[in-house]
Amino acid sequence: MPDETEGFQPDGSAMGRLADLAGITAPSRWRKLPVEIEAWQFDVPPDRLPVSLGMAIAKWCGGEFKTQLLGMADPRIEIPTLEGVMSARPGWWVIKGVAGEFYPCDPDVFARTYEPADPASPASLLPVAEPAAERDPSLPDGEYARVEIMGHDEHTGWVTESTRAGQPVMVIRGWDGLVIAEVPGHALYRFLPLPTPLRRPEPRAAIAAAYADAAEDFGESGYDDEGRWP
Repeated sequence: MPDETEGFQPDGSAMGRLADLAGITAPSRWRKLPVEIEAWQFDVPPDRLPVSLGMAIAKWCGGEFKTQLLGMADPRIEIPTLEGVMSARPGWWVIKGVAGEFYPCDPDVFARTYEPADPASPASLLPVAEPAAERDPSLPDGEYARVEIMGHDEHTGWVTESTRAGQPVMVIRGWDGLVIAEVPGHALYRFLPLPTPLRRPEPRAAIAAAYADAAEDFGESGYDDEGRWP
């Protein structure tokens, strides 16, 4: 009977013989199925602020756009994934998997793993933006938010991004679309997104007219005989 230990040496053939004796199978090669995914890159140009793109991707993937408390340092999109909350940093991709799950992907890994579904149109990787739901078209463009400038004023309005002398700035507009403030990107401020209004608020004249009608119907005090407001 041959000696089962004969010829065992620390080289490839000996290890293969040991695996056979132990009933261990060797790894085999597999190819990933050619499935298509949706992906959106958090790619912020150096002369732009990350607010608009970050909030758009966050809305798409059910995540949250965040930065440090002051200024726009450390912008990121926090994404709820199957393994917990993960962050996509500038330059990273956010992927929607075949089961509808979202997760961030390092740009180097993405470049080695994926290619455009339509090579003639790389933009095919980007999801199609959904139209705004019943939004008043006369409202100003931008994100509705409050910008608190540390040690100075605060402004609430419609925020868009622009450049001045090659530097990014936030432009804040009122309901009438007129500029009420411009905040440079290097300023110390807090950017607080607010629920986006879909309609303009009632003009003050209309509110005053409503009170006048109530006063006429219920007396000058605005209350009825039993002390109730309509």
